[in-house]
Amino acid sequence: MYNQLTMKMPDGEVCVKNFEKMPNLKIGVTGRKGIGKSTALRKVLAQIPQKLVGFITRPIEEGNTLKGFEIVDLFDGASHPIAYFDEENSIHPVLEGFETVGVAALLHALKYGGVILMDELGFLENDATNFKNMVFKVLESDKLVFCVIKAERNDFLEAVSKKVDRIFAIDKENRDEIPDIIWRFICSTKTL
Repeated sequence: MYNQLTMKMPDGEVCVKNFEKMPNLKIGVTGRKGIGKSTALRKVLAQIPQKLVGFITRPIEEGNTLKGFEIVDLFDGASHPIAYFDEENSIHPVLEGFETVGVAALLHALKYGGVILMDELGFLENDATNFKNMVFKVLESDKLVFCVIKAERNDFLEAVSKKVDRIFAIDKENRDEIPDIIWRFICSTKTL
């Protein structure tokens, strides 16, 4: 049985694709902090009829104060802190979060997912060896993968960038158009 993916573009063009499984395609989104990387991907992912697996990171707040960040497994909702701010407002990684919930999220994604989200990849996981190895397994899989990549660069992010088929850089001028640009790329790909 085929699933149908339909996306109407702003110019009225309609992209319709039939598929038995999602394409083997890796898409990255990058841009400065707060520019709308995750928001743009949410708009793209809202058009995909399959359950999304992988992970997201979200802030840990106490009142109006940002205390840190946690990783959330989209498969089962498990979460664990991955970073905290100290009294001087310096951020410190919590490797256990990456190595437990992060690794489990990516194992779930490889086992159960056709569409995988990794939101986001950055510098906090620099010493989380098992987690980083799982990220590369996901990027080498036959799945449709979307990842948010921090704009800051390090060896890990450079290696991730080399594994994706295309990275879309979001800025103030193009952030409203990026979801459609990503869909045009997906619709024009021969692997569908």
